[in-house]
Amino acid sequence: MSRLSDEEIAVHEAGHAVMSLIEGLPFTFVSINKAGDLDGLVDPGDEFRQFEDRILRYRLVTVDDVSLIKRYVKVIYAGPMSHGLYLEVPQWWTYLRGGNDDLHAYQLMEVAFRVEPLITEMCSDLKLETMLEISKEDTMEKINKVALALLDRRRLTHQECKDLL
Repeated sequence: MSRLSDEEIAVHEAGHAVMSLIEGLPFTFVSINKAGDLDGLVDPGDEFRQFEDRILRYRLVTVDDVSLIKRYVKVIYAGPMSHGLYLEVPQWWTYLRGGNDDLHAYQLMEVAFRVEPLITEMCSDLKLETMLEISKEDTMEKINKVALALLDRRRLTHQECKDLL
């Protein structure tokens, strides 16, 4: 598998970061510094890691957790969808299907909804909601601003992303 260009990685990670800001979800930093298998990442911070550990390991989900899971899933989908728009892939869902982001989102949704037809339906709904949001002109402008800053600085904090927008 060929490595992605820095521009592709920056757009992908900027998509995650901008959707985090739109959804009001914290993150520590976004980076396009390649390390091991990762081309880039948005570090969600300890609070999310503890939340994710609780729901994935112990399968303990409250009603409030379901809403939070849906918001995080939109953040997960926003990376590959932004990348798909950048590459001008006409069927964005083919770009998303089967990747690490798609698998991660499905695992979270599986814990929240537990019934296969409902999981698939909810994932489809969230993919559509995410695509509608990131395809807005102002959202794409925000993604481009963050991506350009990432290409320049390689790493941005949550606050630096907010300040850009």
